[in-house]
Amino acid sequence: KFMKDYSWLSAFLDISEAIFKNLYGKAGSEEMAASIGKGAGGDTTIQIDRSAEDIFIEKFESFNISAVIISEEAGKIFVNGGDDTSPIVLIDPIDGSINAKRGLPFYSIAIAKTEKMISSTTVSVVMNLSNGDRFYAIKDRGAFKDNYFLTRHGKAAGQIKTNGDAKKEILITEGIYEDAVLKEFLIYRKMFNKIRVFGSVALDLSYLADSAADGFVHPLDSRTFDYAAGKLILEEAGGCLSNQNGEPFDADVNLKKGSPFIAARNREILNDMVKTKINFREEKIV
Repeated sequence: KFMKDYSWLSAFLDISEAIFKNLYGKAGSEEMAASIGKGAGGDTTIQIDRSAEDIFIEKFESFNISAVIISEEAGKIFVNGGDDTSPIVLIDPIDGSINAKRGLPFYSIAIAKTEKMISSTTVSVVMNLSNGDRFYAIKDRGAFKDNYFLTRHGKAAGQIKTNGDAKKEILITEGIYEDAVLKEFLIYRKMFNKIRVFGSVALDLSYLADSAADGFVHPLDSRTFDYAAGKLILEEAGGCLSNQNGEPFDADVNLKKGSPFIAARNREILNDMVKTKINFREEKIV
């Protein structure tokens, strides 16, 4: 089983590297920023989305692995003789399309091998296409950034960065578009010193796994291709992702929007976030 997963990981890393090399330096260009329609996920597709997806499909077909690709842009595609019983490859060709459109250097390719539910994800890769940072994980085998191990066994790299497990310095969020959502987010804001909004959920979770931040809030309904790859990386690095009540977070693998979620680089911080939410509800009732 693990040997097969390593083969999938090798393929995903090769494909992400090809996308990086082909698209590096092109973000923000008039050609890559051109709108070319609506993707299967409902958002506007721009040329850089389509280019990344085309490279992915072409390269994946060359590995002769049967699968069902579910992509934000093209939807469901059967490749190399795949059918509905084949493994699912869930991809967001460019997570952070608006950043890429404007030339803002925070956008990624996110890839996850999974089945019917997100909890069945066994292999994932997220690459920052602006600088080449690579995050990847195999279930029960750990998570990595480039050449070093993001471990949940023993002393994690993040403990060195933060001088302790419980420090709450940086909170990342996405999707604060409405006043009601902003009020929801402010519940957690009081726990952290600084707020960051970067524009790519897959990278948010990956850098959280590296303890570059401490907590994450997605107050709007989420889509599986945004977070599936980052979720596995975070959890294999010792981080946690849950619904807002602290319960296990799972979802059907599809293009539909699901539920809000929260995440943290360790269980202690996540528990504090859940307690903050519960206390806020009790205060409102009183």
